[in-house]
Amino acid sequence: MESNVLRENAIESLVRERRSGALSGGFAVLCLVLIVIWGVTGADYFWPVWPILAGLVAFAVASLARGWSNREFAETTVRARMSQMSGQAPPGVQR
Repeated sequence: MESNVLRENAIESLVRERRSGALSGGFAVLCLVLIVIWGVTGADYFWPVWPILAGLVAFAVASLARGWSNREFAETTVRARMSQMSGQAPPGVQR
């Protein structure tokens, strides 16, 4: 029974990881670039707010789409996450 709970927790952890992904880092860099361009140009009106808001909406939609994906995780990926969560070495790795 405990193995099933650990398996469900591992899959939930992988789903959360899939939702966030690398998009957040790229989006943060893009926001910083836009803000630097705005600062360098000396514009009074903070125009980067519009592309940033559009990006936030796109990021939210992409995150939801990834979270609702029916794509299964590979068994080796689930077992590796289970090992990681239980504090054991993944299969095939010796400590």
